[in-house]
Amino acid sequence: MSGERASLGARGEELARLHAEARGCRTLARNVRTPFGEIDLVLEDDRGTIIFAEVKTRTGRGYGEAAEAVTSEKCRRLRRAALAYCQKTGRSDPAMRFDVFAVSLVPGKDAEVEHIPDAF
Repeated sequence: MSGERASLGARGEELARLHAEARGCRTLARNVRTPFGEIDLVLEDDRGTIIFAEVKTRTGRGYGEAAEAVTSEKCRRLRRAALAYCQKTGRSDPAMRFDVFAVSLVPGKDAEVEHIPDAF
């Protein structure tokens, strides 16, 4: 990943994390690497539900909507990565869900964060 793309992704992940925390979530982990891929954010809501979050950031340069980039293959990998995370952290059978945060960073405009709970 190029430095510019990595920086864009990190900024989007930080905005998504702040958005989630402002709504009562607690951050458990960031950028968790597993054999099945990376989990951008692992959060916990006020009811104890573990949220595995995929963050997609766009700058409005013709790449489509951020949430459209979460393909069925990405969903499959994230589910497997979530199970690996639960096994590694000793969480057996937690309540969990998969959310998507679509972050828009269009130059000249305020950043926008769209949170799609239970996206898949």
